[in-house]
Amino acid sequence: MNQGIKMRSATSVGALIAMMALLGGLPATLHAQTGGWATPKGEVAFTQNRFPELKGLTYAQEDKVKASDLCAKYGDGHQKRLCNLAAEYYMKEGEQEADAQRQREASAAQAIAQAEQSSKDDEASASPAVSQESMSSQVPSDAGVINVATASSSAETQAGEQGAADYQAKRRAQDAGIQAQRVADARLRVQAEAAAELKAKQQQQDALNQARAKAEDAAAKSQKKEDRDEKTALYWKVGILGFLISNVILFVGAAKRKFVVFYDKWDIIHAVLIFVSPACGYFLAWLIDVGTSGESFLHPICIGLGWVLAAWFSVVTLFSSIKHNKSVKIGIFIGVMKIYTVVLITSIACLSFFLLTSDTGNLPKDMHPLEKMQRVKEAKRTGAMWAVVAAGLLYVLVNGATVYEERGWKLPS
Repeated sequence: MNQGIKMRSATSVGALIAMMALLGGLPATLHAQTGGWATPKGEVAFTQNRFPELKGLTYAQEDKVKASDLCAKYGDGHQKRLCNLAAEYYMKEGEQEADAQRQREASAAQAIAQAEQSSKDDEASASPAVSQESMSSQVPSDAGVINVATASSSAETQAGEQGAADYQAKRRAQDAGIQAQRVADARLRVQAEAAAELKAKQQQQDALNQARAKAEDAAAKSQKKEDRDEKTALYWKVGILGFLISNVILFVGAAKRKFVVFYDKWDIIHAVLIFVSPACGYFLAWLIDVGTSGESFLHPICIGLGWVLAAWFSVVTLFSSIKHNKSVKIGIFIGVMKIYTVVLITSIACLSFFLLTSDTGNLPKDMHPLEKMQRVKEAKRTGAMWAVVAAGLLYVLVNGATVYEERGWKLPS
């Protein structure tokens, strides 16, 4: 009996060893039959040549963190998207391999449990007869071997079906990823082209707006300049017209003895000093600056004194007109008008002086001496004529005594 039990135990142990050998060789057999899990060349290139550091990752939290850190070094471009897709692929592949390994371990454990149960049944049904024990031990042993072979074949079939399903799932996931990447790339290209076209249109519109703004600005400046020139020309016309009218009124009124323009020669001198005083102030300031290394403190004093004297002589001229015409309104009007007249007489006197003092030295050197003499004579004649005009104007405008006599006013003592 003991010998029969020992034989059955040896048989059971041999069956277990055969079953473990079959289960141990199952992955290699499937790997050899399917060509490395039937992985296509493109997938091998993708998983092994591009991002090998992601190989073996699963959906565990630490593996996700590791994949995120590895892909972060590629920046935010296309390379990072490929890394994320590879990480997803590797984690899914690793998870599938872990599931397959767990299933293989479960199948092996189930086969071992069945073999142990068969061994226990054989020992329980053993008889005292050695022959019967031998016969009965032979049958259960054969049954155990058959059960082990059946379990091994079933495990191989299940593993092959699982491997094929895994391959199909991986292939579909890879095709879906490639298609999604193509769609994303096409969408990015369309968006980039649309953005470039929009940017070009915006730049063209900005250029047109800038050109339009510049043209409008130039037109506005030109219009302002024309308006300013027109106003300036109008002011000149009004000033010249007022100058001529004031002189005509003064000349006619003075000739007809209607009012006093200049009472005497001192009245003329006071009016002339209105313009001479500032000129003398600037001239003195220039002389002081020439004699010193820098601007002297007397420079502004001389200029200011010239303008103060000009204001003083203006007031004196105005009050003289009021006093000698015995009317505030007429005196103010005549006082303002004769300032214009002083400008005219002073200009004529300066022109006459310039012409009378001209000589041949002011003429071009290549001019003939006789022609130079002729020019000088003509200039002197013209200067003498303007001097006569100025003297005639002064004779007419200095009419204080004649107006007093015409009006029957008493001359001031």
